[in-house]
Amino acid sequence: MACAEGANACDNVSKQCTDTPLHSKSTCQSCVSDAECAEGHLCVQERYKGDSSGLGFVCLKLQSEYGGTCNTAIGQPYAQLYPGAISIDGQTGDVCELRVSTCAAHAGFDTTPCEGESDTGHDQCDGDHPRSGYCYRISAGATEYRCTVPCITPQDCRLSPSGVTGCTDVSFITNIPNNICDF
Repeated sequence: MACAEGANACDNVSKQCTDTPLHSKSTCQSCVSDAECAEGHLCVQERYKGDSSGLGFVCLKLQSEYGGTCNTAIGQPYAQLYPGAISIDGQTGDVCELRVSTCAAHAGFDTTPCEGESDTGHDQCDGDHPRSGYCYRISAGATEYRCTVPCITPQDCRLSPSGVTGCTDVSFITNIPNNICDF
């Protein structure tokens, strides 16, 4: 919903105008109304492995915008269908969501430095949910560490700045129990 002036979105919970221009937020950005989200998106409660406790509302793209399926290269990393998602404004739609991580953890992927493969390092990468992100060295023998996210398949990973997309098992060399997205 737009405010009376028509240029900004309305927060339908507080019934106040926001400073956010209509349809200006992209996938995985926090939102307070569907009108804040880009066309073809809904503002829905984010889930982590099916659980929404402790997570806020984010813009997620409708499955139809990905050609009718979430698990494709164009849908990366939003590889899981969230059927019948109800938006903050009461709209219902099938959206594509992250399968094994959170929007906050994905925001730090390959750009956020961290302190190493330890609980402290991992905590710096979690975003808003424990173990939705991990700290990992950028290459074998490197002393620099950055945040990455867990994955099941490469579809759970977005392209890194280096153009790589891959899902690697590192459990044999680190205390990370999951596969992680490559840098």
